[in-house]
Amino acid sequence: MNYQNDTAYFARMIEYKKFKENAPHALTLKHYTELMDSKHIVLVRGQIDPDRLDVKEAQFLVNQLKLYYMDINYHKLVRKFHERPNDFDYNDILKSSQIG
Repeated sequence: MNYQNDTAYFARMIEYKKFKENAPHALTLKHYTELMDSKHIVLVRGQIDPDRLDVKEAQFLVNQLKLYYMDINYHKLVRKFHERPNDFDYNDILKSSQIG
């Protein structure tokens, strides 16, 4: 995921490995933050590339994004990834989501 100017861009891992930041976007989420301070809500609009992602996969990614950025316990893993990448172990993500 790449995040710029209130927009989150998701690419398929295989395409990201090949093209890095130029990988085609499978899912784009635009966050509208104008009501954040006054109403405590953020509106989100998503756009899916159907050649790269189906609706269920996109919903899963959105739910994971919410979980890892809005739940303090899950967000610790995100912070660790960014602040101490040498200590980060992707198995912690798998364990936290009960995948592994």
